[in-house]
Amino acid sequence: PIYDFTCYDYWLKPLGLLYVASFLRKNGIGFDFFDFMDRRSPFLEKKNKSKFLSTGKFRKEDAAKKDIFAWFKRPYFRYGVSKEKFLEFISNKSYDFLFITSMMTYWYEGIEEVIETVKDKNPDVKTIVGGVYAKLLPEHAKNLGCNFVFSGNVEELYQFLKDNTDIYVKKSFKLEELIPSYDLYKDLESAAVLTQVGCPYRCTYCAVPILNNTFYSLPFENILKQLDLLESLNVKDVTFYDDALLFKKEKHFLPLFEKIIEKNYSFRFNFSNGLHTRFIEKDVVDIFKKLNLGMLSLSIESVSKDILTKTGNKINLDEIERALNLLLKNGFDGRKIFCYILVGLPDERIEDVIDTARYLKEKRVRIVLNEFTPVPKTELYDRYKKIITDPLLTNKSVFSSYYKYSEEELQNLKNLVRSFNWETKRYYERV
Repeated sequence: PIYDFTCYDYWLKPLGLLYVASFLRKNGIGFDFFDFMDRRSPFLEKKNKSKFLSTGKFRKEDAAKKDIFAWFKRPYFRYGVSKEKFLEFISNKSYDFLFITSMMTYWYEGIEEVIETVKDKNPDVKTIVGGVYAKLLPEHAKNLGCNFVFSGNVEELYQFLKDNTDIYVKKSFKLEELIPSYDLYKDLESAAVLTQVGCPYRCTYCAVPILNNTFYSLPFENILKQLDLLESLNVKDVTFYDDALLFKKEKHFLPLFEKIIEKNYSFRFNFSNGLHTRFIEKDVVDIFKKLNLGMLSLSIESVSKDILTKTGNKINLDEIERALNLLLKNGFDGRKIFCYILVGLPDERIEDVIDTARYLKEKRVRIVLNEFTPVPKTELYDRYKKIITDPLLTNKSVFSSYYKYSEEELQNLKNLVRSFNWETKRYYERV
């Protein structure tokens, strides 16, 4: 489960754990699978209807805040399938090992809950915590009451299990030999796919190069097998978790998606992870036009040259302008073009964010504010080490209290962006 002030399902899937499931299957190891965040779970008393492109609201209930949040007045929630339903699921079963994953480092309360719940029923179970949280904050994870912290990738799981457990594993597998086990879901509406691992860029706010210090592409055959499985499961929407999908596009994106187009899949394609505008040229746009496109997102960050330089210098305003003009002149609906801009960077003025929003409003595209929060082990995290006494304080709802501008200024900015997006929506309804 997730403990947070706000949480919405934008194609959230435990992709790493699904790769682990594939690894266990190939080694002939039996297991049960439980996803608290599955909005179509059979363990939900009431299922919230999906909205835009198979996204939607999670089930939620009130939750008690830890003392560190006592000063923060917003209500706190527990999202996902109830603890009672999970207890029903494990009630008549005995497990030797429990694998748990978590994405955000400030979501560790959910891991605590699962460990306590399972250990109450089965004190001898050995717990293994993995995922983004375990990789970025392994020492913190060790204090949650787990037996092991796995900070590696699935290729390293074989050796880890041999060295630390009595689980009999026959062989190791490379990522390209595994297919995420999406068939474990009873009713799957959306899914996430990875076609490349890592990122060649080193943005000051991003931990991807730390999580994966190499950058490589998966074989096309593997990717097509992933998509074939999703087609057989009648998935409606697929998104891509790649961090640099268009990098060296002549070798990867272009030939891969020509093969994907030939397969004529029935689901919608969504590019939710911020495409680099530098690589959006006519050949890429032509591919998008041939797809059943749900949405695409662009990593704009800012139109301030100073901010773009300080965050990693991977784009410039000329490239942003060219990419947007190319998409719009080729008939793309601006409501499907999500432009991510960063708010709250330490050297950023609120005027910079407003200027960026106004620029995008004139282009008639969808503006999405990404609120900055420092990620452990990144360059920008070091600037805030003294005030981050607990990973919970990096929660995006809370960390905005440490921005250089006031809460009122931030709320006014959000209202302004909301009004810009409303104007864009009205524009497309009229034409």
